[in-house]
Amino acid sequence: MRDPSPRRFARLPLALVLLAAAAAVIPALPAQDQPAPPPSFRSAKTVEQLLAAMRAKEQAHDRARMRIETTGRLPDGSRFRTTGTMRVLGKTHFHVTMRWSFGEDQEGETETVRTAEGLWMRERDPVQGEVFTRMDKALMERVESASALLGDPSLAGPGGAQAESPLGSRMIADLATSFALTIDGPRAIDGVDVLVVSGPRKASTEEDLLAPEADHVDVLVRVADGAVVRMTQLQKDEPLTEVKIVELDLAPELDPASFVLVAPEGANFVDVLEHPPARAQIERLFDDARGKGWKDPAVKDEAPPAQPGERKQ
Repeated sequence: MRDPSPRRFARLPLALVLLAAAAAVIPALPAQDQPAPPPSFRSAKTVEQLLAAMRAKEQAHDRARMRIETTGRLPDGSRFRTTGTMRVLGKTHFHVTMRWSFGEDQEGETETVRTAEGLWMRERDPVQGEVFTRMDKALMERVESASALLGDPSLAGPGGAQAESPLGSRMIADLATSFALTIDGPRAIDGVDVLVVSGPRKASTEEDLLAPEADHVDVLVRVADGAVVRMTQLQKDEPLTEVKIVELDLAPELDPASFVLVAPEGANFVDVLEHPPARAQIERLFDDARGKGWKDPAVKDEAPPAQPGERKQ
């Protein structure tokens, strides 16, 4: 069973921003591997057709700006809320902010900037106060490599998948591994024409979910542009977790020079491996990837042993 304690929740933001940043550079599935998309989102009749249409549109965009809200409760009844913003420019630049609250008095925030040269993070929570860390290019590439090999949907975390798939195709694809999804609609909800993608949870998948006790999921996809606008996981018709994409711009004006994070006077960035919570998460990621056959790019292949009569090089 997952630990529902405030201490566990306080560690969530760092995991989300580290691995959401890695997800930003995982390419979408090639178009040729997908079924032909329907002529419009309105005509999608299966989840496969819908995903094909969403991915085709996502591949045509190299930038996005969005705002996401998540609310829910944990098994012990504690409520949580996150609000986040995200900017993505190509495969190299990523900026995400997240504020979260848990229970009555636990709250914190994170900010992460990624460029081709590395990754910089600011996090504040009740456990460790405010911390500034940096990840150099070499380590960032190792984190991305390990995350890509694992292909674990849970690594992105709430909102993380939007960095890779701003319309939400990855969210739906991830949910399809845990829920038996079908499409209904279009229908008008709150004055907006949407497709309703929903279904019951498949057996033996509770550990794969944001809300592991959820028995049903509902996803609303806007017909006009194919964007997920709301995802709700439920138990006995009661909402457990709800994710809303409240703002989405697929053609924002973004300057690469604006992707920067500066520590305030008196504070300094420390190497992420010198920050114990982050180091533990990264090492766990690497261990999991090695267990799946990951070849660490930082470890050069050892030369084969010399044969009798040969000199070692």
